[in-house]
Amino acid sequence: MQSHHDTPPQETILLVDDDPDVLDLVNYHLTATGYRVLACPEFSEALNLLKTTPVSLAVLDIMLPGRSGLELCRQIKADETHHDLPVIFLSARGSEEDRILGFECGAEDYICKPFSPRELVMRIRSVLRRVRDRRAADNLVIGSLVVDFKRRYATNAGKTLTLTDTEFRLLSALASKRGQILNRKDLLAELWAGRVETSSRTLDTHISRMKDKLGPLSERIQTVYGKGYLFS
Repeated sequence: MQSHHDTPPQETILLVDDDPDVLDLVNYHLTATGYRVLACPEFSEALNLLKTTPVSLAVLDIMLPGRSGLELCRQIKADETHHDLPVIFLSARGSEEDRILGFECGAEDYICKPFSPRELVMRIRSVLRRVRDRRAADNLVIGSLVVDFKRRYATNAGKTLTLTDTEFRLLSALASKRGQILNRKDLLAELWAGRVETSSRTLDTHISRMKDKLGPLSERIQTVYGKGYLFS
């Protein structure tokens, strides 16, 4: 099922959900807002649409028939053509573990069902604006460190750092605001849009894993006890 609206291709939203009522509801609100919508109920059709049509953002259900939305997100992120496509999960699975798993797959946002269509539109706008700002920056160079926001990878002294998506976001947030202390709330907002209630221990674990991969560069990421973290 597809609907079309007379808007530029760069504002096309891919919507994947096996519930026809959800497809119709979201399709209606997005089209009324001015987006062009490509709506489909399953995994393989979504991949085919991505091959033929430029898409700005994907809204994915997790519990799709056959193969999950998480796997679809992983395939999108593994494809060189679409690895920087922003993804929002729209799912009835709302536990902390489910939401963190969604963000670990590379999602920009995670919205639980039942949901407000108006809030979904607002969150899509917010993600698209954030992504546009990030892409406008292109890359950040600090000494031997290069952070490429568009291609979503980082190198140090010419060597690619093998970071997960979460670790890349952490490094990007800290390096972009070097010299400033980022508290846990700030970092959680960068990582999970502030919409996952999670423990400080989870964040500390991600920081520790990221630092393990940075080698000597890890010395620049300092813990400011009682306050947060700092890229010096």
